[in-house]
Amino acid sequence: MKRIFVLLILLISIYIPAISQIDEISNLVVNKHYFPILSDTLSISATIKADKKSISNLRCRAIFSSATYKIGEDYIQDRFEVELTKSTKLSQSSMQFGLNMPINIFKKGRYSIKIEATVDNWQNTTAYNAEENDIAPITIGKFGMIAAYSDLSVASDTSKFAFLAFDNNLDLTSNKLEGIYTQGFCNNELVSFNGFNMLLWKDKSISDISISIFYSIDKGDEIEFSNAKINDNSIDGTLLYNNTEYKYPFYSNEKIEDISISINQKIYDIINHLDLSDDELHTLNFSFVIKADNKTIIFPSDGKLNYRFKAYDLPTGADCQAALLPIDLLKWEAHKKEKIVYLDWTTVSEVNNSSFEIQKSNNSTNWKTIETIKGNGTTNNINNYSAIDKFPYPGQNYYRLRQSDFDGNFKYSKVKSIFIFDNKINLFPNPASDYIYYTISDYTKEFKIEIFDNQGRLIENLKLPLKNNNKNRIDITQLKKGTYFLKYINLENHIVQIHTFIRI
Repeated sequence: MKRIFVLLILLISIYIPAISQIDEISNLVVNKHYFPILSDTLSISATIKADKKSISNLRCRAIFSSATYKIGEDYIQDRFEVELTKSTKLSQSSMQFGLNMPINIFKKGRYSIKIEATVDNWQNTTAYNAEENDIAPITIGKFGMIAAYSDLSVASDTSKFAFLAFDNNLDLTSNKLEGIYTQGFCNNELVSFNGFNMLLWKDKSISDISISIFYSIDKGDEIEFSNAKINDNSIDGTLLYNNTEYKYPFYSNEKIEDISISINQKIYDIINHLDLSDDELHTLNFSFVIKADNKTIIFPSDGKLNYRFKAYDLPTGADCQAALLPIDLLKWEAHKKEKIVYLDWTTVSEVNNSSFEIQKSNNSTNWKTIETIKGNGTTNNINNYSAIDKFPYPGQNYYRLRQSDFDGNFKYSKVKSIFIFDNKINLFPNPASDYIYYTISDYTKEFKIEIFDNQGRLIENLKLPLKNNNKNRIDITQLKKGTYFLKYINLENHIVQIHTFIRI
């Protein structure tokens, strides 16, 4: 019987292929890292190594990501994804991928680079982060903003606040501001921004650069800060921020440099600017204006940085302490691996703590509980908790803890956010002679399509889904034979996919 079992296992191993893995991603090469003008061409290549059986199924894509900012409930990031084409088979187990594309397909900005490879049609991927391997990002345009921070103070509690930041730097969200008025802070406590710190890049041919910050509260007048001063020439991508160094994707050579700029003015006592009898959403709006080389850049170009919060039913006096969370959170974190979100938090003390509900939302307004975890009552010991969300929403996901005590009272933690990139469009066939057919994962939303020729000229501009076309196809019969770039833009979060196709 034992021999039969062993024989059966051997037969199964013969007829069921093992799941193939990517062995290595290497030799990432970019022709340039700085593109001051938009008439240039970006060339990128990488070598992928896998087992011999999987080499024919290899696919490779490059992802270029800018920093992230927020307008209202939307987290905005300029993110370009483009699939590279097979160029050279180097051996039975390695393949070189590459692509040339006009740089004007991109928006001006600084982009970190990541290469992803797969052998199972993107069900599983292996990633290669360029900056972790000392490969510089690409910078497009003669000057622009890389990052912007401030200190947000609530009474004696001061935390770092990100207006614009890359994924590996601090908390990208505005929830430190948006959540404070529903977490037990009192309306007679001081809420303020303590100065502003920014990291910019500029062409070394530019001698003078200036920056102004404009802000307004609710529908009040716009107020300008303009006494910026240059702190240092940070050629290594470091922002010096209250004696703390923050690293960014950087590139410096004889043509380009990073500079750190600070504005020392403060915004005092935000709550006193509000009409607290109004329980509607309040807004705090920011915009940045950079001037250099006789040109002006307004950030963000698509509106104002907009942070929304409610400020009503605020406790005062002795009621303040009663409104605080009956737990002391040492850590509350969210991170992702592939398309799974991992949530971890640690308490150093708990008082009458019954349970934690892990809640999630895709709009930070409507929440649902995905798991409930029992608390530890009253304790001064350190306790670690964790939860997993195996089915996050495509796009932005928000997470919070709803802590309940045994008396039925409850409070919420700060909100954490995770973005899950979803490949929302598929094109076929390729090459094509008359029509390209497409599938998208959400037909209720609109997406913008731009088609460029291989010289970077815009040929066609339209929106999907096409209202007068129930066949899900794009007519390319008017295009000349050749290679084209189809730029697919999510109008909600600015994430872009770039597909190449051939008209035959």
